[in-house]
Amino acid sequence: MIVVAVALAGCSFGPTTKDEVCESYQELGHSVSNANGIFDNAIFSDAGTLSSVAGRYEGGSRLESDAEALDAIADSKSTSVLALMNATQQIAQLCGQQLGRGSSLPG
Repeated sequence: MIVVAVALAGCSFGPTTKDEVCESYQELGHSVSNANGIFDNAIFSDAGTLSSVAGRYEGGSRLESDAEALDAIADSKSTSVLALMNATQQIAQLCGQQLGRGSSLPG
């Protein structure tokens, strides 16, 4: 049991791939889409998770600014869709869709 926990913990702190970044990005988009204008803890948690995943992306350092901006949002008490979109510009480019558009979110 301990070996499994250590193995899983190691995965959560290691480098990430484009697929992992985009999956986390879609989860944030899904939370935003389900929020109906009321941002709850799920959005701030998802922003924090995406910050961590993007910060460990192996494809280069171009996601560092997004990771930092998302980390600030995760630690804040309020945000907006526009702030989230601004904080995920490089991630949106990597994943081929802007927050609020694409396969994970309705039109």
